[in-house]
Amino acid sequence: MKKLLRTGLFVFLLGITTFLMAQPTPVVTGTVMNDKGDLLSGVTVRVNGADNSNYSTTTDEKGAFAFRQLKTGSAYEFVFTHVGYQNQVVKNYKLKQEGTNALLVELKAGNVLLDEVVVTTALGIKRVEKSLGYAAQTVNENAVKDARTNNWVNALSGKVAGLSIQGTGSGPMGSSRITLRGENSLNLDNNQALIVVDGIPISSKITGTGFKAHLATDSPVDFGSDLSDLNPDDIASVTVLKGPGATALYGSRAASGALIITTKSGARKDKGLGITFNSNFSIDRVNRWVDNQYEYGEGRTNAYFSYLDSPDGINTATNVAAGRAFGPKYNGQLYFQFDPTTPDGKPTVRTPWVAYPDYIKGFFQTGTTISNNVSIEGGNEKGSARLSLSQFKNKWILPNTGYERYSVALSVNQRV
Repeated sequence: MKKLLRTGLFVFLLGITTFLMAQPTPVVTGTVMNDKGDLLSGVTVRVNGADNSNYSTTTDEKGAFAFRQLKTGSAYEFVFTHVGYQNQVVKNYKLKQEGTNALLVELKAGNVLLDEVVVTTALGIKRVEKSLGYAAQTVNENAVKDARTNNWVNALSGKVAGLSIQGTGSGPMGSSRITLRGENSLNLDNNQALIVVDGIPISSKITGTGFKAHLATDSPVDFGSDLSDLNPDDIASVTVLKGPGATALYGSRAASGALIITTKSGARKDKGLGITFNSNFSIDRVNRWVDNQYEYGEGRTNAYFSYLDSPDGINTATNVAAGRAFGPKYNGQLYFQFDPTTPDGKPTVRTPWVAYPDYIKGFFQTGTTISNNVSIEGGNEKGSARLSLSQFKNKWILPNTGYERYSVALSVNQRV
């Protein structure tokens, strides 16, 4: 009797195992093609499950794919991605135990990813970046419009590999020196990159006066460069070409590289007239101050101080450089000091000997910069036009220093 029970139990378990193994495993297969009917290989297929399970695969040379590890009755999301095509998503796809679990997916061509690798090279020629035999990097208009400075060129600092921008520190219209991949010539002017705006080379040299040393009789004055006069709201893109191979069409002037600047032309993807208004406001303040002591005044002796010879004694304000920073201690005593009310500064009465901690900090002020730009653009398949008006007003950190600039730009294109 026991032997018969064991035999029956064994047969029962064997039957259950055979039944479970006979159940078909759900398999999802599919084919991916483009809108022209061509089979696509290398398409990434990702599956997202409700149970947070994730699987991925790629299509073969016939555009086919398959998944064998999914569960029956569950809902899955299939995501199809491929370079040059728009993403396709199939949501809430439920698997069947029996029958066909097959997907036929069509991907539409898209130029979103392709536009990111197209650069403008010499003479306005457009090339795919990976097809170039030299280094080139493009930054869009937001790189020079966001967090803008008085000279928009300074906004490129840190955004392009190998690009070095050195400001002159000469005020709100200060020029910038642009070099690529370091200095390669003893002639400093030859080391600067060539600037090309819409196919026309322009000068990036400093425009100013003066030739003597700093703070001399004829101290140099920096009036900016032609590049700094360009309105950043009119810039569409800036392509940086590095090395002589990239700029052979421009000759020896571009031996140190070039900045290819493309301005906006008025072409619009949407129909109708487009009006854009931009306004920016920024403030300028002194970044840091030198630590000064306000316990001792200047002079060459701690007995007294005298600006020029006076009844108190000989001049202690000049003639001796060493030790001039430490004269008598400030205690409010009376000395003959510089008098700004007299033509030669010669004092006539004694004044209190006190410190003036704000004699430098009080001279500077908070600078402000306001820029407004309005542009009107429109076009069709035959032509386009764009008009831009901008106002730039600056009050710098030094009193009676600043400038105001108005810019007008007109671009018209017509197919003949």
